[in-house]
Amino acid sequence: MSQSAPPSAGRRRLPGPASALDVNDDGTAELHARSRPAVSAAAERVLIGASGYGEPADRYALLFQVGKHAAPELSPVGPGEHPWPPYQDPVGLADLIGECERAGLLVVDPAGPAGEHDAPTGPHIQPDAVVVQVFVARPDASELHRSLAVDRRGGETLAAHRHAAEYWLWRVAALQQDQEADVHDLLEARHHLLAADDPRQAEAVTQGVCAQLAASGSLEQEASLIRDTLRWLGEQSPRRAGWLDELASIGRRLGWSSLGLIAEQAEPAAAPGPPRDAAQQAAAGRP
Repeated sequence: MSQSAPPSAGRRRLPGPASALDVNDDGTAELHARSRPAVSAAAERVLIGASGYGEPADRYALLFQVGKHAAPELSPVGPGEHPWPPYQDPVGLADLIGECERAGLLVVDPAGPAGEHDAPTGPHIQPDAVVVQVFVARPDASELHRSLAVDRRGGETLAAHRHAAEYWLWRVAALQQDQEADVHDLLEARHHLLAADDPRQAEAVTQGVCAQLAASGSLEQEASLIRDTLRWLGEQSPRRAGWLDELASIGRRLGWSSLGLIAEQAEPAAAPGPPRDAAQQAAAGRP
């Protein structure tokens, strides 16, 4: 059997969703991802950007990853238009999405959730603009990020998380939505800032979430979020005392005993959880 030709210049062979488990002679097991067809460098950028989101990403989200900064005069929203992010569509975005989909690396929903967005309009929208939602399955995203780390390109994964955080914060600032949606989007931004190794910004976003939860009387959810923040903030942080004071204030309003509160905070820090940990779900009001 002849060997397959190596990927051509400018193209990268990426791990796909199929994998094989090989058992070595010593009994240890290794998981090897099977290769999918190579994709172009431009398509890979779309794939890496989409992989940074933990849920299906719409076209707006993709623009924060691969779009070009829009000129200031293109950003204002006209009557009846949706607010648009300060990015232009890259030429050929639909083709790049299709390339990733054909390679089996990207799940594409051409319509997205019914009624979420109207057809794109505006002077900075390319003729081939499409309204889609795209998703990279979590195992595939993890394998892609591992591959980038091995190739010493881990900075691209961090950048994808930074762009994702920017997208969620833009939603809060630009879209007219209820508090529940704002809290969800802020928590997503917080998650991505932590994944991008930016705890200071994540803490600032946490303060915004806590302010909204306090205003709505969601004290138990606020307390859950503060406890999670204390776990990664570090024992030596000068800001730890302020969070503990806020937690004590919540405890008094909820009728916690001071001994119970102290005992709760004395628990050892939990090991890092999955991207959508229990504290995040509790703060968002989900089971």
